[in-house]
Amino acid sequence: MPDRRPWDPRHGAADDVPRVGVVLVSWEQSEDDLRFFFAQLEKLTWSSRKTWLVNNKPGRDLSTFSELSQIVDSPSNLGWTGGANLGAKAALDDGCTHVLFMNTDVKVLHDDLVQSLLYPFEREARCGLASPGIVLWPNEHLIWYRGGRCRRPFWVPRHPGIGRPWKAPNHSMQPTDIVVGCCVLVSADVLRDTGGFDEQLFMYFDDPDLSVRAREAGYQCFLVDEPLMAHAKTGRSLSPLEAFYFGRNAIIVATKHEAGLRRAVALGTQLAVMPGNLWRADSTRSRKEFVRGTIEGLRMWRRVERAGVSTAAIRQSLSTPGEPSSTGLLDRHRLVDLTRRPQYPAEVGDEIDGGPGAEHQQGK
Repeated sequence: MPDRRPWDPRHGAADDVPRVGVVLVSWEQSEDDLRFFFAQLEKLTWSSRKTWLVNNKPGRDLSTFSELSQIVDSPSNLGWTGGANLGAKAALDDGCTHVLFMNTDVKVLHDDLVQSLLYPFEREARCGLASPGIVLWPNEHLIWYRGGRCRRPFWVPRHPGIGRPWKAPNHSMQPTDIVVGCCVLVSADVLRDTGGFDEQLFMYFDDPDLSVRAREAGYQCFLVDEPLMAHAKTGRSLSPLEAFYFGRNAIIVATKHEAGLRRAVALGTQLAVMPGNLWRADSTRSRKEFVRGTIEGLRMWRRVERAGVSTAAIRQSLSTPGEPSSTGLLDRHRLVDLTRRPQYPAEVGDEIDGGPGAEHQQGK
């Protein structure tokens, strides 16, 4: 028998069964795409769950799906990170012990997905986040995610083995540097202790950022090493949207987490990998967006360096709480979203532009 055992709720009392909130963020996905996603959810055999659909496009009517999920309307396009945080707060306010973030462009390959993701939490007290093995779709024999690496201070996240055949799944859980936002189960404690996703990132690099912050808070990230999901991802090319945020957010995240020589090394690394990322860009427009994103990130880095703001000062600004709600999370009407949206010291300058996200469909 494999050493991974899906969680069986019959093994514990009803009060001990984790309550899972499923959160998905919609911007311009078609109704057919959303129907397909909800059909995937119907496959799941974990009954102690509830779904929240975050409408990230104000004015769009998603009432068609109100019988399948709770609709959460955002006040504006908050990006994937802001939408995910909005849904997470609704789930935690409802008493969920874990939140499962999922993309809508996925195919569930095993109906015990939730049980499998809960397994590391059952076995390891410090588990805070868990992602499944994910293959490409429709080429379901090829790896998209089988654990991730993010070596500091370089900040170049990698999915080892991406695009290669999936061989010999060992049905085990393994520690990993980073989980992946395409499908990740996160404990309520992690969301409260870290403040959720960094909304300044809007999308991309949010999952390595959260993984690192969770590990620094004493939690562990795990991979359930079995292909439980397929992701509709077209290779490693970068669209204009992806290119902008890859160029921008790598520098922002490195600036936030590193200081001094390590920050300089991170910046040098990002400039060194720039030709490779430009090569991955799928069009002239994508290359222009990557350069534009990189320039935005460099502006942030320069403001921090000129102001002499230390990593400790930045983290202090991150950990300054506002008025907590009954769940321990900040109220959504506050300027600090969900819990602790990064608010850099005033001398750093104005908040970075959110980029072109409002003009593109969101996905990960």
